[in-house]
Amino acid sequence: MALRLFPFRQYSDHNVINMFANQTVDDNPKVFDPFMKDVFRLYRDTGMRLSEMFYGTIDGNFLHISSEISKTHYSRDVYLNDEQVDQVLHLQRITHFPGEKSKLIADLSIKTHEIKFYSKQFKKASQLAGINDRKFHSLRHTFAVRKYLEHGDIYKVAKLLGHKSVTTTEIYAKFNQRKLEQDFPDLVQDTQTGNQHLETDE
Repeated sequence: MALRLFPFRQYSDHNVINMFANQTVDDNPKVFDPFMKDVFRLYRDTGMRLSEMFYGTIDGNFLHISSEISKTHYSRDVYLNDEQVDQVLHLQRITHFPGEKSKLIADLSIKTHEIKFYSKQFKKASQLAGINDRKFHSLRHTFAVRKYLEHGDIYKVAKLLGHKSVTTTEIYAKFNQRKLEQDFPDLVQDTQTGNQHLETDE
């Protein structure tokens, strides 16, 4: 039994998907492999744009995204836990930039992928699951919706996403709260557990 990534659930008004519904079902190797599952989860949990991981630099437990590579020309730091730091470093190692040729990593006996490989794998997995017209960027949307449900602070979400204006972020505040709680029960449970700890401490 394993955490199922597919199929997606689509929200009513925007192209935002519930990537991880926390449903436990048998693995379907035709839809995804464990490596890509971890990649998808990493992006869903950090809200990074696809290329930011590879152009950014690790500084302790943060991925620094400079203004030169940021879409909005604002620098920001994305927090990563220790496991995510290791994941990012590994992905940077096995990925080459556009225009570069694939190279063999001898100790891993694998060839590097170009950055767009990951978006192609996402599209392929979506299609195998019977879901069309989904983009890798949907993982960033899912991150934003989950963070808004978790904190209820649209300004904080805007900062995490690196948006210039909160106006861009306000689309995530339009979803029905109860529907979000239904779609992301893991966040609701975590929040309730946290509140119980606070009450106990008091």
